[in-house]
Amino acid sequence: MNNSNPLLNELPDILHSRVERHWHDWQEACRCLSLNTDVKVPLAELARVWGSSEFVAQSMIRNPELWFELVDSNLDSSMTLEDYRKSLETRISELSVLDDMGLMQCLRHFRSQQMIRIAWRDLLGKAGTDETLRNLTELAETCVDIPLEIVYQDQCEQLGVPLDHQGNAQRMVVLGMGKLGGHELNFSSDIDLIFAFAEEGETQGGRSLANSQFFIRLGQRFIKLLNDVTADGFVFRVDMRLRPYGDSGPLAMSHGAMEQYYQTQGRDWERYAMIKARVIGGDRREGEAIMQMLKPFIYRRYLDFGAFQSIREMKGMIDSEIRRKGNLTNIKLGSGGIREIEFIGQTFQLIRAGGDPELQIRGIVPLLKLLEKKAYLQSREVDALLQSYDFLRRLENRLQMYADKQTHLLPDTPELQSSMALAMGYPDWQPLADDCEKHRQTVHHAFQQLLHEEGGEDNESPEESIVACRDIWLHCKDAAEMQKRLQQLGMADEDAEAAQAMLQQLQTSSAIRAMTATGRQRLDILMPRLLNALLATEQPSVVLQRLLSLLQSVLRRSVYLSLLNEYPSALQQLVKLCAASPWIAHLLSRYPVLLDELLDPRHLYEMKSREQLANELELLLSQVSDDEEQQLERLRKFKQAQVLRIAAMDISGNLNVFEVSEQLSLIAEVLLCKVKALAGSWMESRFGRPQCVVNDQVTYPDIGIVAYGKMGGEELGYGSDLDLVFLHNSQGSQQQSDGKRSLDNASYFARYAQRMIHLLSAQTANGRLYEIDMRLRPDGNAGMLVSSLNAYEIYQQE
Repeated sequence: MNNSNPLLNELPDILHSRVERHWHDWQEACRCLSLNTDVKVPLAELARVWGSSEFVAQSMIRNPELWFELVDSNLDSSMTLEDYRKSLETRISELSVLDDMGLMQCLRHFRSQQMIRIAWRDLLGKAGTDETLRNLTELAETCVDIPLEIVYQDQCEQLGVPLDHQGNAQRMVVLGMGKLGGHELNFSSDIDLIFAFAEEGETQGGRSLANSQFFIRLGQRFIKLLNDVTADGFVFRVDMRLRPYGDSGPLAMSHGAMEQYYQTQGRDWERYAMIKARVIGGDRREGEAIMQMLKPFIYRRYLDFGAFQSIREMKGMIDSEIRRKGNLTNIKLGSGGIREIEFIGQTFQLIRAGGDPELQIRGIVPLLKLLEKKAYLQSREVDALLQSYDFLRRLENRLQMYADKQTHLLPDTPELQSSMALAMGYPDWQPLADDCEKHRQTVHHAFQQLLHEEGGEDNESPEESIVACRDIWLHCKDAAEMQKRLQQLGMADEDAEAAQAMLQQLQTSSAIRAMTATGRQRLDILMPRLLNALLATEQPSVVLQRLLSLLQSVLRRSVYLSLLNEYPSALQQLVKLCAASPWIAHLLSRYPVLLDELLDPRHLYEMKSREQLANELELLLSQVSDDEEQQLERLRKFKQAQVLRIAAMDISGNLNVFEVSEQLSLIAEVLLCKVKALAGSWMESRFGRPQCVVNDQVTYPDIGIVAYGKMGGEELGYGSDLDLVFLHNSQGSQQQSDGKRSLDNASYFARYAQRMIHLLSAQTANGRLYEIDMRLRPDGNAGMLVSSLNAYEIYQQE
């Protein structure tokens, strides 16, 4: 290799001597092994890779045969998890002695070879970021799962087999955390693991040993296989600090002990860490049972807006550590780094994924795309975040490919900067640094917007009225003084007197005394803001009375207080709606979950078509499958949210009285159609489909719903019941359902109607859908619940 090589001439001068030195050393190493370098080397590609990565160059010089094996097999190919498994199993099968020392060397050679392949494809642009991250993750998973099984079997022979209470053999479960769990592992990452097993017991077949001791020893031996640095390097650095109790906790815990820990001591940062957790080794069935046990801890069933503060606190600790170390160029943890992108996506998961299982996914890229689809994030913002994520992850990997070191710091020496510019496809360092800064600014702006860190009251000097309201709520204990201070803020005498009485009654109430410290802190932040918002209303004491009724209903679920603290616009909407309508205030007090509907005024004041309503309801129900209790709650939540939307448009003057009735009738019609479909599926699963024979042809009759009164005339009001009549069109002979539990069609449709009435009128925690009035059917309450079309025609005519 010399300077006449076209690609070498394009490399910065500062890299020439290094690449030429590597070439000389590699040729020497190949000659010692009688390997022909003239046949196997694409020189232009080699110069570019070696100029970008000392790790690849040194790995090839130390073990040239690994390179030649790659050229003969899959240097230019991606690999799947199955490919990795087959390749490693083949290598292990060729070992003459399968002991820990031989296995350690085999794993290190395997890892080194595959890292050369991954870096080669990435640095030459033959693999995208997704492929590189996936290949790194599946390489790590293979290096966990296969060796674990080998040392487990060996330890069982030495110490006996760990058994459960039924005498069944137990295996260890390995959970992969963080980027390993999310299929996003970077080039020189630690692997964060948690070890678990099903239950306590004892081993059998050797000297008796507690299962916990067996698995702790197994874990220690397994970590040594991967983590120890030998003459051949290491496989993966193993980090066990995310396990329960951290470094002070046992290395492996039983399923029951883990459940007890997370139920009683699990912290918010552990919820965050568990979002990406995935079973990557050992007993997959028991691993999935553990993951199901963890779901209620990770994903709260209610909307958890307290996650905002938890994310702020975690980010604050990271920022403090970055400032302490002076690592402001850290592209992972620093301002606008990779972690902020992850925080953006995972904040939505912590808040909403308990009620929306679709959000319970691990990778940040599919998560951001899903948040865009669900309109939680705007398309423009998601596109920018995805571009920044791809850029920063490529840069992160190439920083680490240089020397196989776990670094996230931008280089500060000319030679390293030249290597990174070459690796990222830039002519020199400065354009790369400029683009990096632009991406980081984009990310940090999005992060601040999500956590309301720009332009909020806590970051700017709060207005005088807010300061005064805070002082009234927190420090004013004397009734006369509080009343006087409220008057000074502009309240009329009678309003100030009534407001003072209500506020002091709330402050001394048992509900306040029963609040947690976190809940009380959230209330103390909210109340001054609420009082300040009241000052703009015409009857502040009346509105306060309505709002306090709502507050009393949510004091034990302070996540709703967090919602109003995090979204000032939602608080403004709440005050506006409660000021305009006592009915809305009562609705929100009964069903505080509807506060979520106030977050985006664009949706709150949006007219929806039948198709939009049907699609929204379908999506809502698709998340709970066949869980009837959850179906009933979702149906009721849907109705209440839509009625709140219509009421908001009604009082704002966006709808006239006729449009209000039409919209309320449309909602009822969409719900009736869905309830009919749910009842039909329920009936068919138990009794089959109704059928009959007409003119020697088998037909499948159905049930229909006829609406009378206000529903029929599209004149529904907010509290209207539904006047309904059910009809079926079964006729002819052999009127029977075709299920194993067959019913005659008359009985079938009667049960069908009963099922619909149950779904519509059953009382749940979120109320009922509608009161159903069936008195207008033929013969009124004395008549059959469902009539045939023929009988109905005769009744109407006669």
